[in-house]
Amino acid sequence: MDFTLSHELWLFTFLAVIIALVALYFYYYQRNEKKQPAHNAYVEALKFMAEGDDRRAIEKFKEAVRTDSSNIDAYLKLGDILRDEGLVYNATRIHKDLTLRGDLNEEELQKVWFSLALDYWAAKKYDKAETFFKKLISGRYRSVEAVTHLVKIYTMQQKYKKAFEVLKDSPLGKNEKFRLRMSLYKVLEAMERAKGRELRSILRDAIKIDSSCSAAHAYMGDSYLEEDRIDDAINIWTEYCQKYPAKAHVLFSRLEKAWYEKGQFSKMEELYQSILKKDSENIPALIALVGFKRKKGDYDEALTLMKDVPVAEQYEELIKAEEARIIFDKGQFKEASRRMLELIDAYLPEQIYIYTCKKCGHKSVEPFWECPQCHTLNLDI
Repeated sequence: MDFTLSHELWLFTFLAVIIALVALYFYYYQRNEKKQPAHNAYVEALKFMAEGDDRRAIEKFKEAVRTDSSNIDAYLKLGDILRDEGLVYNATRIHKDLTLRGDLNEEELQKVWFSLALDYWAAKKYDKAETFFKKLISGRYRSVEAVTHLVKIYTMQQKYKKAFEVLKDSPLGKNEKFRLRMSLYKVLEAMERAKGRELRSILRDAIKIDSSCSAAHAYMGDSYLEEDRIDDAINIWTEYCQKYPAKAHVLFSRLEKAWYEKGQFSKMEELYQSILKKDSENIPALIALVGFKRKKGDYDEALTLMKDVPVAEQYEELIKAEEARIIFDKGQFKEASRRMLELIDAYLPEQIYIYTCKKCGHKSVEPFWECPQCHTLNLDI
């Protein structure tokens, strides 16, 4: 009796274990069967994405997240593609929902922040984009890109001190490519809040960051002029022209006015010639010297200067216009028609250089380091 009961108990236990194992097998088998299509859909989505087929990539990413809601990367990429397709609201909603999940690790969370920041950037909601880019700059994921976007935001908002600080505190601050930008931020910040000695002190700091910053030298001289220190202004401008002949044209008009006031206008000719000795293909200096000769009536000398000079495409019209003006001034009206003269006067009345914003196309005969239209920085001068 005891043996039979014990035997039946053992048999019951054995059967229960077998049933449990079978149940577990079918549970995991079905679970894996469900995950397999999700994995396949995700892989296919990545393939379509690599091929640039966004429409089919979107379909497959949607399929992947429907069958496996734990695939964070699929959600991220789905939102990113939607944003690239112009569906910014949909992208933002997907990425924002991910921030509510409590199962994200630190790396996944930073990826979500980055995608969400780009969503707000695309929607031109810069304050919200700033919030998420700031979260990223101290992290490991896309921190450099976060810095560059933050700098763009602060530049658009004319928050130059913030832009400077973000760059300075980032790895980009040690990169030579960004030194001029940092210097220019320092200059623009100073021009907003300082004058006289204080202004010049900050401008010197800007020059220490990047000595090629033409804005710092231009405004330093202007500050001296406000205090009737014309010789100091001329000295700092002349030194800059000699040291950085490629950018010297930025200061030509300032120097011309200063030397004219001192009755030493011939000094400009000396400066132009010294620059051309160092750089014979410096077209702005050449055109300035030609203009100087023309005003003096030295027409043949002016034409000789321009003869056989290799000219970059961007200066071809400038050279032709100056030649036509000289020919007209010589009295050869058939060669230089009035129409051409009008074109010259419209294009180049007396100035030797036209400054153009690369972003919005704003043009000015006066140099600008920050576009007055779109506030983009001009780093070419």
